[in-house]
Amino acid sequence: MLVILELNFIYVIAGVLTSIFVIIARFIAVTKTIKFLEKHDMETFTDGSLPILVWGGMRGTISFAMVMMLPMSPARDVMLAITFIVVASSIFIQGLTMESVIKRALPKATAEERAPKPKKEKAEDELPQ
Repeated sequence: MLVILELNFIYVIAGVLTSIFVIIARFIAVTKTIKFLEKHDMETFTDGSLPILVWGGMRGTISFAMVMMLPMSPARDVMLAITFIVVASSIFIQGLTMESVIKRALPKATAEERAPKPKKEKAEDELPQ
């Protein structure tokens, strides 16, 4: 099935505003979830987890599939255009900037903590005899 999108200026503005709204909504949802999990001692998160979880949320094929199931109408065309812009911005903007978000979000000590530690040599008095 070939889908042809008509992207006029209003659709682009609506898509950009929706993308911003989705990121804000994801921030609220992730923040509340992290606070709930930490409050009930279910999980512990590092200080840099929040921006990574918020910025790393990607969506795509399910959104398109849901819009494609709508009956043919002018509203479907608008929703398809907005969905395309939200998914494209998620993939391209968020996906291409994910590495820099991770580098900024994680403290420098985290990289050092994850580095392999050199093995300690046993002292002479600890050696089996």
